Amino acid sequence: MAKRSSDPVHCWLIWRKAHEAASDYLYRGIAETGISDTDFRVLEALLHKGPLPVNTIGPKVHLTPGSISVAVDRLLEKGASEPGGKPR
Repeated sequence: MAKRSSDPVHCWLIWRKAHEAASDYLYRGIAETGISDTDFRVLEALLHKGPLPVNTIGPKVHLTPGSISVAVDRLLEKGASEPGGKPR
């Protein structure tokens, strides 16, 4: 049976491989910055939405308030964010 480019299973497999390659590229880039995935998600939320309270960030990045507080503390230590939630 020959594969057709419009075959749904074939399309899904191609999409999955592309997604995996893009994810690998993204996570390598994040690792090069020296911040964790958790820190990156919090920093991105602050960059796009501006200063936010911890309980508002949680649902946006799928983290608990405790995890967000720890991530914000790490970002402050690294100078990637300012007190009040502004990314630098």
